[in-house]
Amino acid sequence: AMAEEPNNGEIYMDLSSILRADRKWGDAVVLHQKLLDLQPTNILNYMNLASVATQAQQPGLAEQVLTTATDRFPDVAYLYGERAK
Repeated sequence: AMAEEPNNGEIYMDLSSILRADRKWGDAVVLHQKLLDLQPTNILNYMNLASVATQAQQPGLAEQVLTTATDRFPDVAYLYGERAK
């Protein structure tokens, strides 16, 4: 399916759900990075990437993603709380 529709974000979300259920955090990070590239205006993509990056023991990436999100979406106050964790 991904080969046929490489820009279909729903496919990446579905695959990520499977990977997260299997605790394959590193692979989920890769999918969420692609999803963020495809849909950079969807704030949930930033939150989800930060979450799986944290699970994958990549706190630097999680912080970078949240910093980018707070810069891009300054009116979303809960991002500041996430950065403080």
